[in-house]
Amino acid sequence: MSGKSAPPQPSDSVTAPIDVQWRQFGLISDLAERFREHQWPFENTAMQKLVFFLQTGKGVDCGYDFKLNTYGPFSASLQGDVNIAAALNAINLYFDQQSGGYRIEPGGRGESVRKRVEQFLDQNKRAIDEVVSDFGNLFAKQLELKATVVFVALTKRHSNVPFDSGDIVDIVRGFRPQCDVAAIEVAIRELRFKHYL
Repeated sequence: MSGKSAPPQPSDSVTAPIDVQWRQFGLISDLAERFREHQWPFENTAMQKLVFFLQTGKGVDCGYDFKLNTYGPFSASLQGDVNIAAALNAINLYFDQQSGGYRIEPGGRGESVRKRVEQFLDQNKRAIDEVVSDFGNLFAKQLELKATVVFVALTKRHSNVPFDSGDIVDIVRGFRPQCDVAAIEVAIRELRFKHYL
């Protein structure tokens, strides 16, 4: 016996105990459902960044650790849960050759997964609505820049080292040298106005 448990299986019953992983699958399904009729495809980058903003900007307990890479904050465990949610048919995940990214759409079992965690989704509906409203219409590069700004600012804040907007600009350009200073400064102002910084 390996000690590893099989992935959870959805059921039509909502009487089973709700754990963090089911909340995560429900959130992933909920975000996919919200973009069902959206003007452009919902992709992995958007999933990563919206969950990051929910967790860091709205205080929603999503249960993920994010690390900064070239494309902004990324959580390997969130990517793993996206893959499991696809295996559970809570979402559909497939490679979109036109965009070169992985597209996420609602799955056939999404409703039953969301029903299982409806209390969690109801409690956080306002926060999810706000994040989708604030960031749902942005392109991947815009999401990556804004999420990187938030990640850098939060990291500086947690280190208890005094910093200002110029420090954020310098660090962000270290990760994303293709971004000009003006674009980063605009992102900082917008994020402060919307209380993500």
